[in-house]
Amino acid sequence: MSILLGAALASAMASGQDYGPQRVAPRGGYAQSCSEAYVNRGRLYADCRDTRGRMRGTSIELNRCGGEEINNDNGLLVCGRFRGDYEDSQPGRPGGGWGPGNGGPDWGGGAGRAPQGSYRESCTDASVRGGRLFARCEGGGRDRRASSLDYSRCGRFDIANENGLLVCGPVRGQWEGEGGWGGGNGGGWGRSSITVYDDANFRGASREFTSEDRNLGRTPFNDRISSMRVEGRWEVCTDAEFRGRCRIVEGDVRLLNGGFNDNISSLRPVRGGRY
Repeated sequence: MSILLGAALASAMASGQDYGPQRVAPRGGYAQSCSEAYVNRGRLYADCRDTRGRMRGTSIELNRCGGEEINNDNGLLVCGRFRGDYEDSQPGRPGGGWGPGNGGPDWGGGAGRAPQGSYRESCTDASVRGGRLFARCEGGGRDRRASSLDYSRCGRFDIANENGLLVCGPVRGQWEGEGGWGGGNGGGWGRSSITVYDDANFRGASREFTSEDRNLGRTPFNDRISSMRVEGRWEVCTDAEFRGRCRIVEGDVRLLNGGFNDNISSLRPVRGGRY
């Protein structure tokens, strides 16, 4: 990469410019242990080596990095405090797999971030964090139990639900505590958060919420949200105090539809079927 091109990319990152369809990867420490790196629609994609020596597909949104250096953290692209996403084998590269954006503009289109498998037929709240798949799955008594699985060990085995426990081939997951999402169990179970953007395709001003906001009129985002990235399940409503029309959101939404675009005034997480 030429010095002038590298400088231009660094300047674009610092200014938050859109990288568009160009495919030249920016510099960073990740280059020492990652390969096949390129940029598409503002995301950097690469295959990065984890601590076990295996190559893993991963991606990161460059506009979130600012001037921070991009590095490889156990096969995951990271920059500063912002962590990217693991991708499926042939990572969520545009046109393939189940990476960001492959679900289209409909609600829950980003739910594909969780890997495919028969577990989806009887599990909900599926999310990936720290290289583990988390979900609540139906047990023998139809009650849902929280479990997680290191899905990088699954290879080509189907990820299934065995009496409420996530499993794949000979690999068995582990039960997760029910003391609340993201609290006390060390696994970051099902961290619930929503990052809202005032433009489509995760652009423009943004803000992350990890707890309910009954009245967005106190923020700059009232009736201005056009896209969102979601971990867990959230309810969004067109009026304050969770009134008006409401809808449950799972996964990323590149463009809100159904009368919700620029029309959300309150939001809250849905946990275990409760608010």
